[in-house]
Amino acid sequence: MKPSHTLAALLLPLATAPALAAGTLQLTDSTAILAVRAYAGVGVADANLPCANLEFPDTVETCNYSGSLGSFDTVLTDVAPGTLAIAGEGTAYAEDFLWAATISLGWSSWQRYGWATSGADLVLSGGGQHQSQFSSEVFGPAILPGTEGTRLVTVHNLQTLVFTLDVPTLISYSGSWYGGYMPVQLARQDNTGTFVGEGNIPETFSGTLEAGTYRLRNFHLLQNSPEANWDYGWTYSLTFHDTALAVPEASSLAMLSAGLLAIAWRSRRRFQAQA
Repeated sequence: MKPSHTLAALLLPLATAPALAAGTLQLTDSTAILAVRAYAGVGVADANLPCANLEFPDTVETCNYSGSLGSFDTVLTDVAPGTLAIAGEGTAYAEDFLWAATISLGWSSWQRYGWATSGADLVLSGGGQHQSQFSSEVFGPAILPGTEGTRLVTVHNLQTLVFTLDVPTLISYSGSWYGGYMPVQLARQDNTGTFVGEGNIPETFSGTLEAGTYRLRNFHLLQNSPEANWDYGWTYSLTFHDTALAVPEASSLAMLSAGLLAIAWRSRRRFQAQA
């Protein structure tokens, strides 16, 4: 058989193969956000971390911190395990006319997710933890020394995965947490289906997902806390039975086909030159 015929035979199944084989999952989007905010104030004075540009700034505002504080966004494009984390400590002071406020904050927050296989099953696991220590003091007329101010610590953790299943797929879920709660929402991307409106998946769950595109939103928390110490964590595992990641992706398949076409062209030129 001529070299060009051999390569053409290899290209045929690649060109006609479906993007997804039976029992496969394709990850189409993955985002993660971490944020920590702190505030303390009295009267018209307020101290903030991070040093935000306020609409009505105080006469004196100072702030310093080390580490990562505030919003941190990244798009995780790899299916390999990934971890997102911020940590640090800082202080802030604000003064306006007769009033002043100080705050001190230490924080550590992280979350992760990753894929693994268990026999013929595909397993998605994730988890995370947040810890913070907060203190504040306010000063002004008729305020006793050591008085704590109006305190606020806001923590925002959000992780969203979007995936597509090509056939109805049996799934099972388990999760645990401490120091709080663990909202995990699984719904169709088009906002239809049985999972929408049911709230959080319980500690254990099993059922069948129809073919389609879904989003898994892990630990979407926007909560204010006046507590001096805050510590919570969570972990979860979602198993897709008899399922594997879709490989190769469409872009990889196109590159492979283009490379084989180039090899076929060169081989035909070489064969014609030798004839």
